[in-house]
Amino acid sequence: MDQDKQKFIVKEIYDYPKPKDDKRSEGKNHNLYITLFESILLKIFIEKNQTTLNFTKRELWEEMGMINKNYSYGYNNPEFLSELQHNNNKVKQWHINKGFDNSKKELNDITRRALENLQRRKLICYRDDIIIARKDGKYFEVSLDWQIEKVLQCEYEALHELGCNNLKEVIFNHNKKVSMKSYYRLRDRKLKDLLGFDFIYRRYSIICNREYLEKEYDENLSILKKNLNRKIIDSLFRKSEKDFEKNRQDLKHNKTNFIYPNNYVEIQKYIITKILDIDEELIQCFEESLRMEAEMEALDMELFSA
Repeated sequence: MDQDKQKFIVKEIYDYPKPKDDKRSEGKNHNLYITLFESILLKIFIEKNQTTLNFTKRELWEEMGMINKNYSYGYNNPEFLSELQHNNNKVKQWHINKGFDNSKKELNDITRRALENLQRRKLICYRDDIIIARKDGKYFEVSLDWQIEKVLQCEYEALHELGCNNLKEVIFNHNKKVSMKSYYRLRDRKLKDLLGFDFIYRRYSIICNREYLEKEYDENLSILKKNLNRKIIDSLFRKSEKDFEKNRQDLKHNKTNFIYPNNYVEIQKYIITKILDIDEELIQCFEESLRMEAEMEALDMELFSA
């Protein structure tokens, strides 16, 4: 509703109050996945009582409960992949590649958005580091321009020696000899020849603002509770609408003699809001809308009787 000088212009009418959105994330609705990710990560920092934590992507996803052991174990494991196909003969290599690819994209997207949102709120500072390591456990962070250039050189050469232009072509290659495992093996061999290290991986280095973690964790928890509460209420609203529609269909086909009143859905929404909604402001808005509707009906009756 906009105010134009002395006039109010109603743009949209809702059957029940529209829930408020948390718009902390760039002015957009706060994604439930992101809030969940943030809350779990903040809780991990609180429990470990650490200022800095380092994770590979898979370590972070496992710690967060986003993947199980099969993701890490199966990604480049021929035995696991063949077991999938053996257990279900409808499963083809293409299906497996697509499943891992879609999962990786979704996991990366959620992780990136959540970390960036926490960083914008000044709760963490994070880096996505490139780490080069040896089998004896020694490693160093790739940070200098010439080091990054050498890594890119190894990755480019590995791609093109496999006959591919990008990683997507590696993932969905019909040649069984071309896979992410063969790409990593070739890349790491080149890396060892060039720099004397055995393998490379990416690692998140996350530094937290411990002073305000618990406060923000509690706020996130409150958002999650409201989201859960809203989803339950919305589900019950939809059920009352379906019940009403089913009753009308049953009457039409002589399956029942009981008639739901025309205001059945409205009354159900009122009752559900009163007994379940944890947002007091929404309850007040709901009651106010019902009061105004009752007054309008009374006014209509007066005008009609006059």
